[in-house]
This record gives sequence, structure tokens and C-alpha cells, in this order.
Amino acid sequence: FVPYYYVVRAEDDSGDGAGPCAAGNEDGNTVERSSEATGPDSVFRVWTFETDEGWTLEGEWERGAPQGLGGSSGGSTRGDPDPAAAYEGAAVLGVDLSGLGVEPGNYEDEVTWFATSPPTDVSSRGNVHLRFQRWLGVEKGTFDQATVETRVDGGPWTTVWQNSTADHLSDGAWVPQDLDLSPQAAGGQALELRFGISTDTSVIYCGWNVDALELYEITACTEGFPGLPPVPDGRFTGGQAMRASRAATDGWVDLTWDVATCPGSSYHLYAGDSDDLQQYAYSAATCFLDTSGSDSAPVPDPLPGHFTWWLMVSADGTTESHHGRDSTGAVRPATAGGLCGILDTDTTGTCP
Repeated sequence: FVPYYYVVRAEDDSGDGAGPCAAGNEDGNTVERSSEATGPDSVFRVWTFETDEGWTLEGEWERGAPQGLGGSSGGSTRGDPDPAAAYEGAAVLGVDLSGLGVEPGNYEDEVTWFATSPPTDVSSRGNVHLRFQRWLGVEKGTFDQATVETRVDGGPWTTVWQNSTADHLSDGAWVPQDLDLSPQAAGGQALELRFGISTDTSVIYCGWNVDALELYEITACTEGFPGLPPVPDGRFTGGQAMRASRAATDGWVDLTWDVATCPGSSYHLYAGDSDDLQQYAYSAATCFLDTSGSDSAPVPDPLPGHFTWWLMVSADGTTESHHGRDSTGAVRPATAGGLCGILDTDTTGTCP
């Protein structure tokens, strides 16, 4: 797959420059970044914390319903309190959810506590990521450390995330997190996770709250749309494929098709949503296109995350050519029957 390279530049609105957006002045950024297409996420381990899922909890780590405890606006206690509700469901994994210890709802001074997951088999996984929702309050990393760590096959722990040493952290809301564990998980069998809090002698915050935790694999991108019936199906008798290009009018396409191989007294373009492609269920039609084999037609806007597909058929009088064959070789039913006033379909021809 081809990587795409891009540069992001800022442009002011002065109007006296050469910028492409508002004739402004551009910055001089020339740092190039690249990206490649990937396939869908494949989630293979989920922790909801609604029940005991085998985590080992030290100190004031708890699994349960958050109660909005902890935090403060001054003195030795700082920051926002715990959430008043879980991100999903009723329970989370967190530090002092119920008001334990000397500072109810907050972590304590001079402690190091971990919450450690049971092992997960990653031997058949590649490009492993950790995704979760975070609500965290912690003093800057110079003094207190909140960490996410991993280890493989019982080896040493590796820190994959730690709070900044520059600023204190007080989320005050659920914040989505995504950590790449591929370097740590590569070549291993059993992957363990742990969340840690380690503190000095003063200033405390609410600490960790974690919910909706999952391990997933970024799969390779595959060409086309897997699982869709083949088009054409290998029974086509020759000729030229239909061609489409963007028309000058927004939402329209310019089409050319082979009228010699599939002659007809009229041509109809049927369109449908990607979710309906397996069944070839049509939702729109442009009827009686030009018989020269060249015309323009509107194409319905797809739903978010979907695409629009279309099929051209010829007709002769009151009968259309068949609509192609499914993956078993059977002629597809003419589910568009009636959209263009043609009710009969030829099931023996070779021109979909």
C-alpha cells in the first residue's frame, strides 16, 4: 500500500501573502509526516471491571463504583475529584474509590501501589494496542508518578506511559487513551499490564480511574471489500466495462458504457447503499439514459462510513437484461423491478 506524505502549515489572515487558503503568510514548517492505510481494529481482550476479572490490587486500588471523592482546591490535597459515575456500566478500576486511608478519595503519601492484570496470550498477534478511558489526578512526575507498564512472559516491567514532569495532571473528565504495545508484545506469549502510582511526602491527588479497557490488534488493510459477491462473475461475454468520472455538477457522475455488447432500447442506472450490496437491494434509479452509451446521472450521497454502488442494465421494451449473478453463479433477482416501470427481467441473457 502506498504511504501518503503530508505537511501541516499555519497561515494567517493578513491577505497580503501567498498562502493557498486566505492569501495570507505561511509559516516555514517543512517537517514531513507519512501515513499508510490500515484495516479495521480487532479487539481480542476486554475488561469492563463490572465483575472480578482476575486483577491483583495493591494498597488502596479498588474495583467498584466511583463516588466523586478526593481532590481539593488547596493545602496538601489538590485537583479534581474522582468521577461520579463510570464511563460505561457501573464500575471502574481506581485508587481509593470508597474513601479509604488518611486522605479519603485520594492516594496517600510515600506509597507505591500497582494494579496488575492477568496474562493475555499475544503469541498470534501483531501491532497490539491498549485502549482505555482515563480519569487521572496526579502531581507532576518530578514528585509523583502515574505509570502504565507491560511485561511479557514474566520478564522485566517496561514503562509505556508516565505522567509529565512539567505539569500537574487533573483530568476532570474521561479522556480516551491509546498506547502502542507492539514493541513490547512482539514475539511474546503472555502479556501483562499494570497501572502504578508512586508518591513522595506531600501533595496528593485523586489518582487513577480506569474504564473500558481493551487490547486490540490493528489488522492489515485489504484491497476491495472482503466478502462481497464478485462483479463481474466471470460469465461476461466481452465488451468494455462501464466507466465513471466526477461530473461538473456536484453529486453527479459522467458515465460511458458499451451499447454494442449489450444493446437495448433504453438503459437504467440502479443505485444502492453499501450495506445492501450483498442482497443487491436498490434504493434509487435514474431511468432511460441516453442510448448513445454516454450520459450523466445523479448518485445518492452515502451515509457516513458507507459508499454508494450502482448497476447499469439495458432494456428492450418491457424486459430488462438480467442483473448479474451472485457468488454461487445464480442470476440475481431483479429487486429493482418497477423503479423504472420495467417489470420483467431476462434470466438467460449475458448482459447485466
